This record gives sequence, C-alpha cells and structure tokens, in this order.
Amino acid sequence: MHREHDIQTSPAAGGGPARRTGAGHPSEAAQQPTSPPTPPAARPSVVGDVRPEARPGARPDGRAVRIGVGGPVGSGKTALVAALCRALAGTLRLAVVTNDIYTTEDADFLRAAGVLDPARIRAIETGCCPHTAIRDDISANLDAVEDLEADFGPLDLVLVESGGDNLTATFSYGLVDRQIFVIDVAGGDKVPRKGGPGVTNSDLLVINKTDLAPLVGADLDVMARDAERLRHDRPVLFTSLTAQPGAAEVANWVLGVLAAAHAAPAPHGPPRPSDHLAAQTAAPGRLS
Repeated sequence: MHREHDIQTSPAAGGGPARRTGAGHPSEAAQQPTSPPTPPAARPSVVGDVRPEARPGARPDGRAVRIGVGGPVGSGKTALVAALCRALAGTLRLAVVTNDIYTTEDADFLRAAGVLDPARIRAIETGCCPHTAIRDDISANLDAVEDLEADFGPLDLVLVESGGDNLTATFSYGLVDRQIFVIDVAGGDKVPRKGGPGVTNSDLLVINKTDLAPLVGADLDVMARDAERLRHDRPVLFTSLTAQPGAAEVANWVLGVLAAAHAAPAPHGPPRPSDHLAAQTAAPGRLS
C-alpha cells in the first residue's frame, strides 16, 4: 500500500519560477485534456497570492500560530509536514500534532525521520473519522497543542496534521489560524473541480506529486484553471516532494502567515483558542 510519506526519497532539485495565471472560467473543452500533460519542471508551480518575501515573527499575544494540514489519504500530508520541519526548524520554535484513527504511524514516521526533537511531536489516536477531532470535537488536539506550549513555549508555530480524510475535511478555526489542504495528481485532473470545502475554502491548496502527472494522464494546466476558478484569488501551489523535498514555496507561504500574525495587534485580555489572526477576519483565505 502506498503511504503518503514514502514519496520523499530523492535529493533536492532547484525550484521553478512562480507567477499568477490569468482569471477566467474554463470551457467544457478545456476541462478535458487533449494533449499529454506538461512536464512539471516546465510549468509554473504557483497560482494566486503567495508572498515569499515575508519573514517569521511571534504573535503579539504570545501564542503560537497554528496551521492545519489536511487532505485525502495518500496525498502527501506527512511528507509535507516533514519538509516544512526540515525547512523551518532552524528558524522557528516549532512543534507538531498528528492525528490517526487507530495508530501513531504519522508521528512515528516524523520522529524516525529526525525532522524535530521527538518530544515536540505529539500523536492523537482519534478512534473515529479524522475530521471529527479537527472540526467537531477539537478538545484532544487543543490539549496536545497547549501541552506542547507549556512544555516548550514560547513557540512560533504548531503544525496540526489531520488523519487522511476526504474533500469535505476542514479544521475548526477554534483549533487553527490557517489551514493547508493537500490533494495529489494521482486521482486525476478532475479532483480540483470536484470542489468541497477543503479545495475551495482552505487558506492554501497544495496540488502534490506533480511528477506523477505523465504517468496518470493528468493535465496540470486543467488542474490549475479549475482550482483558480473555484478558489478565485486564494493561493494554489503545485509541488513535487521528490523533485523539491524542501517544499520551499509552501515554507515561504508559512513564513508569510507568521509575518502577518506578527503585524496583527494584540487582543485585549488573555489569548483564547478561538482567537483568529486579524488577517483571517479581514480577508478570509488571503494573507493580509
């Protein structure tokens, strides 16, 4: 069985340029690929508003910024979390919470990979549909985050990884400040246009495993057009963690979130789990 974290095996390669794509709704003909997919190295990797120039900073209220990483089984969530830890652990005070239904496999993988001090990685066994613990009853995740902050705080960033779920999975904004939704090209280029709240409303959509596009007949240009049509100006990043194990553009987006948090005014009174970033309130899904 293919595991989402098994893809991260090759040396790093240079990243490609980033640009905005033009707006517009695809025609029915455009939604059906008529030619072989463009090789990943030859196409831009980003659609939308991503700010790589941003740099990290602590929240004025002293609480760590929390970013959720969700998506279907096998899309590459754990590999992405590992990549972000490798890229950011030297710069940020970082911790991770993972969610699995009946195992601690994702946490075990991260610990074995040596991406963080093992004590900074906490595992939750949800015992139910993964989205329940990140959206409906978030108490176990809140406890894990708060325990990490008590043990290692102050922290800059806590990554909360959901167990593998489907296109309806979203995080409660009482648990996280921003959320990344990860899909991959192995399901075909139809996945973005199927929609669902994870695809349409997440703060960042990551379309992963672009290196597999020629093997499964997925048209990356169709995926880019459909994602932009559904998400409007919310950002989309195309990634291949085999070609670019550092996930540099996703790491830069995370740094932009922290920079926005640093710029936000401190709320009155003690921090609460439900406090959102000021930028999220002002413009949902975008960096302020």
